[in-house]
Amino acid sequence: MFSDDEKVCDVNKSSSVSVLMSNLIRGDLLPSSLIWITSRPAAAIQIPSKYINRVTAIQGFNDHQKEEYLKKKISDEHQADRIISHIRRSRSLHIMCHIPVFCWISATVLQNLLKQDDSAEIPQTLTEMYIHFLLTQINMRNQKYDERAPEKLQSNRDVIVKLAKLAFNQLMKGNVLFYEEDLIESGIDVTDASVYSGICTEIFKQESVIHQRKVYCFIHLSFQEFLAAFFVFYSHVVKNEESLKPLLNRRYQLYSQTKCLYMLLESTVNKSLDSVNGHLDLFLRFLLGISLESNQRLFKDLLTHTVNTSETIQRIRHYIKDKIKADEHLSANRCISLFLCLLEMEDQTLEIQEFVKSENKLSLAHCLTIAYMLQISEKELDEFDLKKYDTSDESIRRQILAVVNCIKAYSSGCMKEEGCCFLDPDPGFTPE
Repeated sequence: MFSDDEKVCDVNKSSSVSVLMSNLIRGDLLPSSLIWITSRPAAAIQIPSKYINRVTAIQGFNDHQKEEYLKKKISDEHQADRIISHIRRSRSLHIMCHIPVFCWISATVLQNLLKQDDSAEIPQTLTEMYIHFLLTQINMRNQKYDERAPEKLQSNRDVIVKLAKLAFNQLMKGNVLFYEEDLIESGIDVTDASVYSGICTEIFKQESVIHQRKVYCFIHLSFQEFLAAFFVFYSHVVKNEESLKPLLNRRYQLYSQTKCLYMLLESTVNKSLDSVNGHLDLFLRFLLGISLESNQRLFKDLLTHTVNTSETIQRIRHYIKDKIKADEHLSANRCISLFLCLLEMEDQTLEIQEFVKSENKLSLAHCLTIAYMLQISEKELDEFDLKKYDTSDESIRRQILAVVNCIKAYSSGCMKEEGCCFLDPDPGFTPE
């Protein structure tokens, strides 16, 4: 909290984590120390630049490392080659695999799917992949314990809903580590063996820390965000509006009377945009993805029933597009996050084309967003004329990244066609 003037110079003085961190970064406390903080970019930007000497960006796997990892993870060489081939064919899936945990989840899901059906439809979005991963863990647990069907269904739902409630409540508080009292608050009996059976060992873990006090967490923050999103949608389906208060704020009373999904999704979009550190961005993406009827059907036994959302999805798509086009103050991160939400709702390149064609004055944030989205799009843009936009030289330079996925692109009077020597297909490429 850099606006706080409280100074701590004595290493023996007790203080809050927030105050201690800001004093360490400012150099008031332990001034000769070197600090390396791992953080998501949206949180890191809250540190004033004058206190930062160097920024390290960890990019994850490059294309060669993705394949190297998958070959090590999957012992069957033939199956590994098939899975790598499937991932290569999906541009969005291939790019997402630069994140190691997503690469691991993809390998787990695709191994299981292709083992059951060689022609199985491959998940294309982040939400689909995480749903399949959760279902894979549930199926593995059911096979291991060979439970009777009625008990199995109820047991699976109870455990997942309780974990999802924990994920949501703690996400709203900004916590990624939990204690026994947090589990109890979500209805989880820490002595219940089912919590630590096969259904949870791959998604939830515990460790002993100081004084042997147990601390709990999900395998990755993204999985906590996924389960939190599932809990919100589940609460809407079963009409448990009390649980949704943290998302609805002043609109809670109106939602509790109408049970309107659109109101819930719109409130979540706005709450995500209002977040100073972007900690609800991925949660929003998962919630919108789960709301699709196709993804509801994947959940089958975990949802008591599915709901018709086609009209709501159309409305929220338009709402998000209007936000992107109308709000000049949106940062590049926020624009990209909203575009990814559209992709999660299966809104593809056609919408990017409409957006590009409708804008003449493009901010740097819009330029970065369009460039990013064209890179991950499954389709090529027929023509991209950079000359017609009233924007800065820096914006034009950043747009060069986008032309690798365009059939033709025009800039400063010259035409760059696919295969031009200075264009690198690597999404991380930045031209000089």
